[in-house]
Amino acid sequence: MVTRPTVCVGMPVFNGAAFIRPALESVLAQNPGPDEVLVADNASTDETVDIVSEMAATDDRVSLHAAETNQGASYNFNRLPGLTTADLFVWATYDDVWGDGLLGAQIDALADPTVSVAFGARRSIDSSGADIPPPSDVLWTDSHDPVTRLKELLGDDINSHLHNCYPVLGLMRRSALMETGLILPYGHSDKVLIVEMALRGRLVEVAPPFKRRWHPESSVEANPDASGLDTFLDTTSHGPGMPMARLSLGFTRAVLRSGLPVRTKLSALSVVRGWTLRGRRPRVIASEVRRYAQYSAAHTRRSITRR
Repeated sequence: MVTRPTVCVGMPVFNGAAFIRPALESVLAQNPGPDEVLVADNASTDETVDIVSEMAATDDRVSLHAAETNQGASYNFNRLPGLTTADLFVWATYDDVWGDGLLGAQIDALADPTVSVAFGARRSIDSSGADIPPPSDVLWTDSHDPVTRLKELLGDDINSHLHNCYPVLGLMRRSALMETGLILPYGHSDKVLIVEMALRGRLVEVAPPFKRRWHPESSVEANPDASGLDTFLDTTSHGPGMPMARLSLGFTRAVLRSGLPVRTKLSALSVVRGWTLRGRRPRVIASEVRRYAQYSAAHTRRSITRR
């Protein structure tokens, strides 16, 4: 008899009162459903905690884990996998909605040991829940070769799983997830996590939909510039953002700690190098590093002056 793996859903939230109830309801209505739903509240100032507490009182799978201070989204995401011993883990954001049958299809997909992440069919909704045009098709062959998967992730800035990052909200083996850097404390680091998981196995889209809600308060819409997104992820962040430089370094580190054979790692590092040197990226990276060096020097001078 095959034992069903245990499943944990982790929901990080900050001031999500407007959307968290339908998000939680869509998770709890899954059949089969999750064994536990952990809600990590990042010191919300609205009614989020009251809503979650009310739902936890009627469903013992739900538990609230409240932080005293907002330390940023990276901290709030990353503490969740460590709060469970479940076999499988998935992040569910407070403003998105799961389609019927999504979790079951994801569990079935992960029965294949070559699959690293199983995520729902990509759909989009607005603040009211109405459908909006779906994302563009992704150039993805779901190859069994990790270097080919990396090439496809880094080969196109728009028609890639790294554009809207749906796989980061897919079901994963918790043991594999814990070997990664999780959500790093800088903007667009979810792309690095997708690369880390893709180097460990295939990224599979299942038929039931995952409905991403786009609204003015969402992380991307509310933080359009790099430094703002850095602060959203880490409240102690300061200085100008360096998204391109950090992505290049993040992709490189992902390859180095992937556990792949040396020859495969070298091939993968060559792919990352090609991405880094493509088009205007070298100039953009140089500009980012220069701006940050200037900021750091000025910050050091101010600190010395105050003394």
